[in-house]
Amino acid sequence: MSERHITYRREIKVSRGDLEAARAGRKMCTIRLGTAAVASKHIDLTDGSSRLKVEVTRTDTSKKFGQMGMEEAQGEGFSSIAELRSDLMRYYRDLDDEKAVTVIWFVPADSPSART
Repeated sequence: MSERHITYRREIKVSRGDLEAARAGRKMCTIRLGTAAVASKHIDLTDGSSRLKVEVTRTDTSKKFGQMGMEEAQGEGFSSIAELRSDLMRYYRDLDDEKAVTVIWFVPADSPSART
């Protein structure tokens, strides 16, 4: 399978639990398989029925799955790398340590730390 490349234009789909974690401030990034880009600084996270406008603060395309550490685990709302790896394996079954991933960091757009 060739590497995935995607550009998010209006929204990034996440699970209902991930959307709630982002609203509560526990989730500050989303990790995607392959190389991803975000077309604009402001984008919606959506679970299909609800939305949260976020400001993308950083996009890291330099990581491989095996290089993810506590920064990414905590950014995703987990307390360990093992939890993060297990969660990502649910969505991307063919992951291995050499697969490229993109980490998209964000803050809620109405957050005081969001820049307008």
